[in-house]
Amino acid sequence: MLDDEHVPLLNQRGAALGLTITFLALAWLCSIFRIYIRLVVLRSPWWDDVFIVLSLVTITAGSINFCLIQDHGMGRHFNTLSMDEMFMFLKHFYIGTISYTLTHAFIKLALLFQYVRIFSDNSKRRLICKWLIGLTSIWGFVYSIPSWVPCYPVASTWDFRLPSRHCWGYMSRDPAQALGFYISHSVTATVLDLLIFVLPMGLFFQRRATKRTRVALLILFALGLVVSLCSVARLIYSLTPTLQSLMDLSWNSATPTGLAIVEICLALVCAALPIFWPVIENSWGMIFVTYEVEIKRESGIFVPRKLRKQRQQQRRISSTDFELAQQRQPLPGDAADGDPPGWDPYVGDAKTGLGESDAVVVSPAGVGRSERAGFRI
Repeated sequence: MLDDEHVPLLNQRGAALGLTITFLALAWLCSIFRIYIRLVVLRSPWWDDVFIVLSLVTITAGSINFCLIQDHGMGRHFNTLSMDEMFMFLKHFYIGTISYTLTHAFIKLALLFQYVRIFSDNSKRRLICKWLIGLTSIWGFVYSIPSWVPCYPVASTWDFRLPSRHCWGYMSRDPAQALGFYISHSVTATVLDLLIFVLPMGLFFQRRATKRTRVALLILFALGLVVSLCSVARLIYSLTPTLQSLMDLSWNSATPTGLAIVEICLALVCAALPIFWPVIENSWGMIFVTYEVEIKRESGIFVPRKLRKQRQQQRRISSTDFELAQQRQPLPGDAADGDPPGWDPYVGDAKTGLGESDAVVVSPAGVGRSERAGFRI
């Protein structure tokens, strides 16, 4: 590497690690929320959840591999590496291509299976989803074969000392063939991404769609657009070098690999948001809530606790003593004339001044608020 040569941002170890760890953590957080809602809350897992887990496993493996490859020549020119560094770099690059192709297929299938659950039976969108599932499955299988077996024997992919009968795909010895394979995969992946993220936008124009639904669809479409832009940017960046410089894998593959990780992680976020966000939104008031505490006191005469039993005993009179009872002196706490039937006199504690009839009402602020004065915490 020349002293005055511009070093791309993702060719620098710190930037590559920071980007990878940040977006991978975001993808894990959203995916865990989604899986928890599906398995524990809703108890309705399906094929889309299976492909989400597969996508999470493969992108995690690819991200860890991208972090490890920083110590084996990633971001440096290939001709400056030692022989051992070349072997280790190519071995990690081989693992990365497998993760890259598998994750792209898994996340697309996860989104499509999720759409199948959303669209009604016998609708055109549901039929399109099924066709896209078949097309994506074939696409992923076709492009995965050269990733698993880029050379024969496979070990000759990273070990130059082994005789290689043939190499194709990403590891082709012909730069034009390697570039063509990469461009074809990137273009078809971008087209599928656009179809997948545009497909549910028809719900936006339905008359029965609420404002909340339209806003959610716009947010998802915006995230999907960012995913597609990452794919386009990765493709444009790959077309910038000349055919001869494409063989400098350790230098030219750092930025496309980093953009691919961002692309997949954001796609995982798009797949997880529609599942867990409604639950989070409905529970938001329970997480951040202002409680209103109101003390209500019934009107009545204050009577110490000790007189309650005495008053009850005086009321237990027989019918023969009714006239005598009418002539007795009223006890403190007896109902006065005009009190409603069944009125229970106020009985309290002389030390605290609060009675047993004091009602403490705790409710979320704004819910069933009384007109009486209270205090808020």
